[in-house]
Amino acid sequence: MRLLTGVFFLLTSFSLSGQYLKGSWIMAYVEAKQPIYTMVEIDGEYQMADDVPQDSSFVYSNGLMLIDFDSKNPVSYSWDGKENWTYQIEADKIYLFSQQDTLYGSYQEGQFAVSSTLDDRPTIYYFKPLGFKAEFAELENTGWEVKTEGSFFSKKEFHFNEDSVERKVLTQGANEDYTFYGLENLNTIEYEISYPILEGAYSEFGMVYFFKDGKKKLKAVYYPVVGDKEPTRKELELKKIKK
Repeated sequence: MRLLTGVFFLLTSFSLSGQYLKGSWIMAYVEAKQPIYTMVEIDGEYQMADDVPQDSSFVYSNGLMLIDFDSKNPVSYSWDGKENWTYQIEADKIYLFSQQDTLYGSYQEGQFAVSSTLDDRPTIYYFKPLGFKAEFAELENTGWEVKTEGSFFSKKEFHFNEDSVERKVLTQGANEDYTFYGLENLNTIEYEISYPILEGAYSEFGMVYFFKDGKKKLKAVYYPVVGDKEPTRKELELKKIKK
């Protein structure tokens, strides 16, 4: 009986310390402290003081990073290009290590939230599982129509050039701004929209991740930032426009 108990303890310890992730995970959004700068009057003009800015409240912003955990050593794609990682999960803690950075934070099923040793103020990066195989799509010199109904992006067309994106369907009364980022194995659009609604004004922004979904289809995932609410996942389906 003691032998069986010992074997069970070893197996349990191994399973707890040997947790691993699968599939592709995207940086859904970022929660960071915003700096407050002090203005001083110098020779009749107001200028920012040289003092270190103070931290204000946490605000949400969009992120841009995908980590593929299916390989032996996870690979990420982001502003910094392709990067190799190692990682470990200990109960509800997670640590990721690369040559340039170390990420550390909390892990739970369906999410991990980490900070970087390189940050100079409190910042938390939230990663969520993509939920399907991330297949890269060549978007340059192609056009796509959004087929998903009930979204701000419904029926919009996006035409991708080498380093820009043009939308062909505008929303009446809205201000729209889009920036295309064609990174290695990763295509995204950073967007910001605002328009008057009823007696107030509505605005949102975020990062849309695009992935191949068949020969003539794309699937997009994004976490729109709206006010101070925690961003939630949305998806889009797009169909290729014939030339």
